[in-house]
Amino acid sequence: MKSLPRFLFLLSLLGSAACAPSRAVAPQPSTAPSLAPSTPTSVPASPTPPASPSPSTPTAEPLYLTATVWSADPKAPVLAYHQFQEHGISGATRVRIDDFNQELQSLYDAGYVMVPLSAWLAGDLRVPAGKRPIVFTMDDLFYRNQIRFTADGSADPTTGLGASYAFSQAHPDFGFHWALFVNMGDHPYTDDPSNPNILADAMIWCLEHGALLYNHTLTHAVLSKTSPSGVTWELAANDKALNQALTNAGRPDLLSALGNIFAIPFGRWPRDPDSTSALESYKNPEGVPMQAIMDIDYIYRPRYMDAPYTPQFNRWDIMRMVASVSAVQYFVQHAADVPTAQSCRLGPLDPGKTSDSSYIAGLIDRAVESGACPQGIYATEHFVFRAQSSPAEVIYTVASNP
Repeated sequence: MKSLPRFLFLLSLLGSAACAPSRAVAPQPSTAPSLAPSTPTSVPASPTPPASPSPSTPTAEPLYLTATVWSADPKAPVLAYHQFQEHGISGATRVRIDDFNQELQSLYDAGYVMVPLSAWLAGDLRVPAGKRPIVFTMDDLFYRNQIRFTADGSADPTTGLGASYAFSQAHPDFGFHWALFVNMGDHPYTDDPSNPNILADAMIWCLEHGALLYNHTLTHAVLSKTSPSGVTWELAANDKALNQALTNAGRPDLLSALGNIFAIPFGRWPRDPDSTSALESYKNPEGVPMQAIMDIDYIYRPRYMDAPYTPQFNRWDIMRMVASVSAVQYFVQHAADVPTAQSCRLGPLDPGKTSDSSYIAGLIDRAVESGACPQGIYATEHFVFRAQSSPAEVIYTVASNP
């Protein structure tokens, strides 16, 4: 085949280039694109940088109130311990430490938690959800089997209070709350003259750890044989000794922690009505009126402490059960007789109305009507309500002093 003339060859090349697909090329802008609105053509040489955005005001978290709800009127067992021992057989007033530790575990497993006696008497009936209340008391303080300390200052776990405190550290939800009824003149805590403050040290530790001190007469007196003036003297002399021990130890700040709850020694009540009146009308050195009188009995006549708003509650005769092994076993086996606490979250709250009973009652009504919370007895920090039907009603006001 003959070759084409040169000009025809060039024409064929030009024709094939015109038929080839062209490669698209993105246009290149002269400046980077801007998200700002268009501006006049004359732009300042050094534009002012935009102002930093002001920080947004944080939104306050809504407040809620958690109320304890009881499906039935709450009640609590009250145990009365005395002394402890490392060996031997547990009896009515002297419990072997190994048995005591087992009792604490069995009560914990049955759903009980310690509640302060003073709080219950004041009408503070709040208990964690799913738990049952129980009150621990101890008489005839101070013996060294009740509380003493190891070389590093820790509560000795071979003593009653020491074992209870150790258990509370392992089970914080069980708590450590005791009402201790003290006889300052009945027996010496120690005969060690090298440490004259050893009794005060025990008192201070107890007050700082939730074991509160109350009156049990100076000499563990038999009140059935005591005159009205003798009753007053026994209580006043015991309180004076308590106050003096704390003051001499440099802790007068703890005097306000000494309440005015009394436990009858031996369960022997005064026979003279005037002696009973002297007991009920007694005020401690801080001017606190008598808050309650505690009796004592054995488990073959089982009793519970009722809620203070109930008609059967009598703060001048609150029964305790001697804390024998059989008494503890009874309350474990009959745990279902003690109502279990529930809880209800109320709110959001108006922060200025947390102590307004009508406002809180309205919150309870809305929670019950919506089905979010059940009917029952509602215990809050300041009030106890009955929410059986709308509207909820205040049935008790929590006292600053019971």
